[in-house]
Amino acid sequence: MIPDDQLIPICRSWARRLKHLVKHFSSSAEILDELTNEAYQKTKELEDIRLVHKTVMWRLIEYISSINKKMEDRRKQEFCQQEMPIDEMIEDEMMDRLRTAIQKLSVSDLTLLRLYFWDEQTMEKIGRRLKVSKACVCSRMHNVLARLQKELEK
Repeated sequence: MIPDDQLIPICRSWARRLKHLVKHFSSSAEILDELTNEAYQKTKELEDIRLVHKTVMWRLIEYISSINKKMEDRRKQEFCQQEMPIDEMIEDEMMDRLRTAIQKLSVSDLTLLRLYFWDEQTMEKIGRRLKVSKACVCSRMHNVLARLQKELEK
């Protein structure tokens, strides 16, 4: 077994390299500690130091993917459960279809819709906030609305 004084720095180093892949809003220190701990737990029984590096990297990538998926699912669920002012104007069947269509969108698409329709921001302001051009925001909005319309027409 590799001693902790060698293994923990390796785990921490890989956690530092990969922490930017975590998309949830924990502090950097929390992410680093969580990733270091996960890497340590997955490799503490290994005996070959060369295998540790490879194992830590792949285990952390798998772990980060699962964290991001859970966070995205949670954000989608929260978004779809928000009350919308148009609820009363649209009949129940159409609202169900709209909710179903919205649930199929990615978090970035949901953010775009929220910024434009609920926060009433201009395409320019959205572009600055998302660090993309106004044209990119317009194009993404067009694509999102087209997908929604296609889902609603089914």
